[in-house]
Amino acid sequence: MNRMSSNKQLTTDEYVALNLLHEEDREIFDKCKNLAYDLSHAFELGLEVIEPKRRPIHGCAYGLCYVDDYKISILFRYKYRMGMWKTEPNYHLRGQWENKLARHPDGIVDTVIHEVAHLRYKNHGKDHKSFMAELKEWTEEHIL
Repeated sequence: MNRMSSNKQLTTDEYVALNLLHEEDREIFDKCKNLAYDLSHAFELGLEVIEPKRRPIHGCAYGLCYVDDYKISILFRYKYRMGMWKTEPNYHLRGQWENKLARHPDGIVDTVIHEVAHLRYKNHGKDHKSFMAELKEWTEEHIL
């Protein structure tokens, strides 16, 4: 891949200092970042940046993929009115991987996989869904 990019991966400490990541989300953010980069490397997807998402968009998107920038953002919790932090309900530490690794809530892992898959397939067609299944299988074999 030969491209010019102004993307820069900030450290977890920098995201916390900028109030873009809650202190208690450091560990889960690092795990998600590592998963995204591991998937990107294993499948040659070219991910450059993963960042905490600042706030929900349209009330339902928990992640976004900026394909042209090779960047994804994932919602953990976000600041709203008067600087208070809010956590979205689907990210409780419950789900299919609860017994394997409690710090990988299935909602966040699935969101990371979904957004990483967009680096190859921009839409939500059958190729995207098939690739998501391949990424999920790889994650279960190599990470969880």
